[in-house]
Amino acid sequence: MRAVLRVLVWLENALLTLLASALLLGALAQILGRLFDLAPVWLEPALRALTLWIALVGAVVASREQRQLHIDALVARLDLPWRQWVRGFTALTTAAVCAVLAYASYGFFALESEAPSVAFGLVQTHWLAVMLPISFALMALHSVIAIFNQRDEAHS
Repeated sequence: MRAVLRVLVWLENALLTLLASALLLGALAQILGRLFDLAPVWLEPALRALTLWIALVGAVVASREQRQLHIDALVARLDLPWRQWVRGFTALTTAAVCAVLAYASYGFFALESEAPSVAFGLVQTHWLAVMLPISFALMALHSVIAIFNQRDEAHS
């Protein structure tokens, strides 16, 4: 199981690096294209889609590292057993919400793929939406893993 998680971590990091590099190269191409009046029409919407994908993969990485936004001023003041219980409940709630969002966004992807339209170039809109269910499912997975990691830390 740990080997699978290591591969998943590597894939998430590699995807984030690849997307960020593509965004930088695309922005450079857009600047140069505007200077020489050669900017492709599809580049602006492609960069917007890349920005969304980077945000989603970044959220997955943040949830994996448990570095997402926490409002836990009260939780930090609780005794250890209560703090662990509240953090476990929060992780479980996060996993449930992300699972519902993954399901709903898969429905959105399925609807988009039934009546495809062109987003830019040859890319259809449903392929831009494919990252939504994947990222929410991964965030749910990381939240469930956090529950078990917290439980293991409490028993060690």
